[in-house]
Amino acid sequence: MPGRTEHAVERLGVLRVIDVGRVANSRLAPVYCECDVGLFPNRAEGGTNQVAMECIACGVPTILSANTGHCDLLHAAGVIPLHDQRRVPGQWSEWGESNVDEIIAALERVYAAWRDGRREPVGDGVFELTWEKTADGLFGAAKQFAHTSSSNSEIC
Repeated sequence: MPGRTEHAVERLGVLRVIDVGRVANSRLAPVYCECDVGLFPNRAEGGTNQVAMECIACGVPTILSANTGHCDLLHAAGVIPLHDQRRVPGQWSEWGESNVDEIIAALERVYAAWRDGRREPVGDGVFELTWEKTADGLFGAAKQFAHTSSSNSEIC
């Protein structure tokens, strides 16, 4: 809906937000490279978060909730995990609600690095996610799941 983003930004008093509209996937890398941070406090991801992987690959400091589909990316260079994941009542046990204070602390960490003339460490850790490693991880997780009690409180 045209104008919706601008209205929300104005209402919240947020500066430095640019709505680039619809952009073809093949043209997103330059957009990501202009970002200061990627923030993904998602409750759940059905698979590995494609946009988060693209941010990581472009060297953007990326803040991820430590749950579901983000678990594969938490150890990539430049990722700041949000470990404080509270259960979402009535949803799958793997879903998590990120803690706002932890989000703010992660954003401040990225800002402090930028202010001091450095960035969070970035690299090509995302490229270590080969099909073979992914399949091995899936089989390992399935095997572990089959042998783990459902009372385990740690998601990732």
